[in-house]
Amino acid sequence: WSLAVIGAFAGFFFFFAKNVSRYTSWPKNSIVETVPVEELPYPSITICNMNQFQYTKSSADKTRSARILAFLCKAFESPGCVQNSTVNTLIQGEKTPLSDLYAELGQNASQLVPNDSQVVVTAAAVQVKASNLRSVVTEDGLCHTINADGKLKAHNIGVLGGIRLIVNIQQNEYYGTGSLSAGLKVILHDPGQPVRPTQEGFAVGSG
Repeated sequence: WSLAVIGAFAGFFFFFAKNVSRYTSWPKNSIVETVPVEELPYPSITICNMNQFQYTKSSADKTRSARILAFLCKAFESPGCVQNSTVNTLIQGEKTPLSDLYAELGQNASQLVPNDSQVVVTAAAVQVKASNLRSVVTEDGLCHTINADGKLKAHNIGVLGGIRLIVNIQQNEYYGTGSLSAGLKVILHDPGQPVRPTQEGFAVGSG
C-alpha cells in the first residue's frame, strides 16, 4: 500500500506541474493580425422617386391621362373611381402592362440628376453622371441605381465614406403616386440583388 500511495502522489504532482507549466506558457489557438485595407466593397444604391408618373408625360394627351387615372383607380381601389361609369369602362379596357407605364412615364435619370456634379460618392472619390446610373423598373416605379456593377470601391469609412446627393425630384411633376409624401426611397443593397422598394430602404423627404 505504501508504494501505491507514493505512486499516486507522484502522478498527481507530475500532472499538476505539467498543467501549471502549460497554463503559464499562454498557448494560442489562433493569431489575429490587423491588416490595413486600402479598398472596401461599395454597395449599390438605388433611388426611387415617390412619384411614379410625371404630370407632363401623363397629361400629354387625354387618352393617356385617362389611362393613368384608370390605373390609379384600379391599383388603389378607390370607391369613387369605381362608381364612375366612364372611369370604370377605362379600367376594364386598360391592358397596358404596369412595367411599361412606369418605364414610359416615370422620372428618368437625366431628370433626376440634371447636373453631372450633383451625385458624389465621397468614399470612392468619384462623381457619378446620369449616364452611369442604371435604370430599373420595380414594383414601385422607375428607379435608378448607383454602382450597379459593383466596380466602385470605398477608400474611407465613417462620415468620409458616404455619398452626397443633390437631386431634383421635380415635385411640380407629381401626378400619380401611391405616397402621401414627396421625396425619394433609397435602398442599399449588394450589386446584382433584386430591389423591392415597398419592403426595403428608407424614405428621404424633399427640401
